[in-house]
Amino acid sequence: MAPSRKMKGKARAEPKTEAALPLGKQLSHTAGIPDVELTTGFWMSDKPLVQQALAQDLANLLLLINPAGGDAARLDAALAFLEGFWTALVREWSGIDRLRIDKYYMLIRRYVNATFRLLQREGWNADAVSKVNSILTAMRGPMSWREKSVPTSLATHLADVYLDELEKVMAGAEEPVPLVSVLEPFAQLAANTRTPTVHTRLMSMVFSPILAALKDEEDEDERPAKRARADAQEFENIVENIEVNGEKADKDEAREAVLRAMFKEAAKEDAVESNRRKIYTVVREEGDE
Repeated sequence: MAPSRKMKGKARAEPKTEAALPLGKQLSHTAGIPDVELTTGFWMSDKPLVQQALAQDLANLLLLINPAGGDAARLDAALAFLEGFWTALVREWSGIDRLRIDKYYMLIRRYVNATFRLLQREGWNADAVSKVNSILTAMRGPMSWREKSVPTSLATHLADVYLDELEKVMAGAEEPVPLVSVLEPFAQLAANTRTPTVHTRLMSMVFSPILAALKDEEDEDERPAKRARADAQEFENIVENIEVNGEKADKDEAREAVLRAMFKEAAKEDAVESNRRKIYTVVREEGDE
C-alpha cells in the first residue's frame, strides 16, 4: 500500500482535507478521493494530532459532499464516497504494517461515526440504511462472508466500535434509531461466517452487550456472567430511543425484535450450521429470561 515517491512528496504537507478541497458542489465526483488520501496524506502522517485531524476531516466529507441535484443526489454522492472508502481499505488492508494499523483502526471508527451521522441526517431513512448495509456486506465489502480474501479483522473491528459510535451519535437525538436494521449486517455475518472467531467476536461485542442493555432492571442481576461488556457500557442513548416497525419501542419490544432478527438470519438455508445452533441457543436462553 506504500505510496510512490512522487506521491510521497505531495503528501508531506499533510493536507487538511477541508481546507485543501473546495467542498460542496465541487465534490460531485468523489470516487478517487479515498484512494488518494489513504495512500498519501493519511499513510504518511506520523504525528498523532495530525492523524486524528486528518481522519476526522476525511470522515466528515461524507457530510460535506453537496453536489447539484438536491437531497437525493447529495445522499447518492455521500454513499459513493463511502463505498470508495471501503473498496480502497479492503483492497489495501493487507499492505498496512503493524506500525500504521492503529491509525487505520482510528480512521474506521471515524467513518463509522460519520456514517451514523449521515443516516441520522437522513432521518434514518430505510432506503439509506439499506444502502449502507449493502456496502458493508457486498461481495468485497468489509463484512463479506462470501469472499475469502476480505480480511476478517475489518469485520471484527467494526464489531468493536459499532455500538460505541452509535451511542455517541444518539446522544440528544430526537429521532429513534431503527436498531434491528442498523445491526442487520452483524446478524447476517454472525449466521454466515465460516470463521469461528468472527462469530464469537460479533456475539460478544455486539449482540450480548445490546441484549444485556435492553434487559429490564429487575432482571439485570439474575445472570451476571452474561452481562459481559454491558457492565462498562449501558448504551443508554441507544436504549432510550429505538424504533421497531416504525414506532418507538420500549426495552422489551426492542429486545424481542433483535432476537427475532438473529433467529431469522440463522434460520435461512445458507446459514452455517454451527452458527445456527449457537444463535438458536442464545435466542432460546435470552428469550426465557
